[in-house]
Amino acid sequence: MQQVTNQGQNRHERVLVTGATGFIGGHLAARLVESGYSVRALVRRTRPTGRLAGLELFEGDLLRPESLEGLEQDVDHVFHCASILGKWGTDDADIRDVNVQGALNILARFENSKLKRYVHLSAGGVSGPMGPEPADETYDCRPATAYERTKLEGEQQVLQHAAKAGIPALVVRPTFTYGPGDPHKLALFRAILRGRYAFIGDGESVNHPVFIEDLLDGLLLTLERGRPGEVYIIGGERPVTKRELVHTIADALGAKRPSLKVPVGFAKPVAAVLEFMGKIFRFEPILTRSRIMMMADNFGYSIEKARKELGYEPGHGLREGIGLTVADYRRTGKL
Repeated sequence: MQQVTNQGQNRHERVLVTGATGFIGGHLAARLVESGYSVRALVRRTRPTGRLAGLELFEGDLLRPESLEGLEQDVDHVFHCASILGKWGTDDADIRDVNVQGALNILARFENSKLKRYVHLSAGGVSGPMGPEPADETYDCRPATAYERTKLEGEQQVLQHAAKAGIPALVVRPTFTYGPGDPHKLALFRAILRGRYAFIGDGESVNHPVFIEDLLDGLLLTLERGRPGEVYIIGGERPVTKRELVHTIADALGAKRPSLKVPVGFAKPVAAVLEFMGKIFRFEPILTRSRIMMMADNFGYSIEKARKELGYEPGHGLREGIGLTVADYRRTGKL
């Protein structure tokens, strides 16, 4: 194996990344290669693999344990990034299959290995909506959607099974992640650019954005400094109001700052009707109750534990990160 120097140390380690065809997993795999690691990516035949050129590809499906035989061979670290979002029309059982059972199927491959770190990616949103004060890892989570519930159950099950099996597993909860190439936030940027964005509520509820490169910094720090059995929230420098987030995007786009505010009390019954109609006529509603929750409620977090234990410090402020994201969307023709 080629000798690669990284931060004064020689790397001869292989990292397994699941979900490497996704936004976070794809960026993570690329960063690991840049940092001198050998990367094995778990992929399915049905998923495009062009962006994974240069990686070691392992064909398998986390829902078919028999297809995972040999996945663990010569692996030093694992980043389990694969999951399924709670998109409109997705069955709750399907979400749980991937986010809970799929995670356990991957973990089971490493029960008798000499793994150094197993990093399970959860989600900041497992907290559920909260008050205005930032929540840390000790917060009593009250997840409100199927995605949040299954991500919380998944991280809990992984830590419990790992402890019994002697696997050095830990959990990372990324907050609202964005950055170049992100397909999930593109609709938000387009709505603001086209003047079609409206606040639900007064715009003063908080969110906690983290730029993708900062999240990757935190993830790599867990390999050497993360304590097995622990949960770490990785976020940006601070929570921001929805108004600040949206206005920062508008400024980067050179668009007019949105000002229209729709009362939550009006939006909720409208969303309920749209959801009912969507189920009957099989279309995705433009507004749902879960989207109202994300837009109107508080989701702010503390990153002090990651700062103290991992030495994590986000390097991109909101304005810089949004600017880089807009530039990439424009360069790639998405805006």
